[in-house]
Amino acid sequence: MRSLVPLLALVSCLAAAQDPTSLSPEQAPAASPIERWEGIPLPPGTKLYRKAGFSMTASVVMPFSDVERWYQSTMTADRWVSTVVSRSEKGWLGGAVVVLKFVRGKATVGVMLTDAPNDGYVMLQLTNVSGAK
Repeated sequence: MRSLVPLLALVSCLAAAQDPTSLSPEQAPAASPIERWEGIPLPPGTKLYRKAGFSMTASVVMPFSDVERWYQSTMTADRWVSTVVSRSEKGWLGGAVVVLKFVRGKATVGVMLTDAPNDGYVMLQLTNVSGAK
């Protein structure tokens, strides 16, 4: 499996409107596993890469369908109402893409999952606009 750091550094640069040619793999932020980011639960083994506004880019080595199922069951068990906003079988990394919206009261969080089947990971874009915890 190729290193995720260069790809995620590029995505982070683009999300932050930075020149992606200015980052070398050595300059990319170190990934660190944790259980939650801004109130959004993370599947075991998730690595966070870069915050951009109220979003975070992350990755996890797990089958795409397992990550989606994990988010659906984990969030609904915590009283979040789930909606699939968008789904595509062929995203920009070659695999499926799904955008999930979770609402609880006045709080809203979004989770976009992008499968990278050739590299063996799922990229996560986590968004917490409402500041929910």
